[in-house]
Amino acid sequence: MKIYFDTCCFGRPSDNQTQASIRAETTSIMNAINICEIEGFPIIGSPILKIEISRIPDDKTRKTVMGFYTNTVTKKTAMSVEAEARASTLQAGGLRKMDSYHTALAESAGVVYLLTTDPKFVNAAKKLDMKVKVINPIEFLQEYIKWLEMSV
Repeated sequence: MKIYFDTCCFGRPSDNQTQASIRAETTSIMNAINICEIEGFPIIGSPILKIEISRIPDDKTRKTVMGFYTNTVTKKTAMSVEAEARASTLQAGGLRKMDSYHTALAESAGVVYLLTTDPKFVNAAKKLDMKVKVINPIEFLQEYIKWLEMSV
């Protein structure tokens, strides 16, 4: 099972952790990474992730997030003509530009779950026919439990 974290997931541990929801998402992201390590699930990186991370204005935060990305990703996907075309189709369907690229690249890499902490992305994705399931990291833990039960 291949997993793709969008940029906000890589940035979440650097966010202010005083809100319970942010702490819960951060914990879920770290748990998802641990699950991937234990199960051997690849975590897919992409050029769009690197572009978005490079745009983080605060130098210290940008370096921290890029380090987290670099240390977490186990496989990478590349931009293709097909992914560009798919991103355009997804934008026409209502996804924001960068979200469409994350989705197109995740689909092209055969990703099962695209994790994001962005509720607008999750809601927009629910309205489209996609090969990847876009969910919050907290939901991923529930999906993993279902997968475990079906694997027995």
